[in-house]
Amino acid sequence: MRACRWFRSVGDRFTRVCAAGLLAALALHGAGAPVMAQEEARNKLPDGVLIDPETDPAPFDAMAEVRKHLLMRIATSWWISEPERTANTFFVRVHVPSEWRGNPVSAMLMLCPDANDPLWQHTPTIDLQPFYQNRPWPIVTCRQ
Repeated sequence: MRACRWFRSVGDRFTRVCAAGLLAALALHGAGAPVMAQEEARNKLPDGVLIDPETDPAPFDAMAEVRKHLLMRIATSWWISEPERTANTFFVRVHVPSEWRGNPVSAMLMLCPDANDPLWQHTPTIDLQPFYQNRPWPIVTCRQ
């Protein structure tokens, strides 16, 4: 009988200590979880790549932006070469299919970015050269 009381008192103390430790651990974990989640979200790009917070998390890639802008504006049967950077200018050759009818030089003017486009903050000029009917045509220079 005495042994049963001793085990019961030891078991109660053990249960109380474990419960208190568990509550303390949960309280600490619960308080730190939002901070850790914010830190993790800040250090990840949308595609899940970890970044260094000391560097610029979203650097501007002017070449990719020029390519993206032109791909959004050209006709479906047209294609462009990879933009080439020379000094502060990007040069892009725009391939126009031979069955297309019209003036390719004037068509290049429609591909120039708008005056308020953020691309102009990083690129002063873009040279577009149409390649039509198996020959290069005069270059069109886009400026803000």
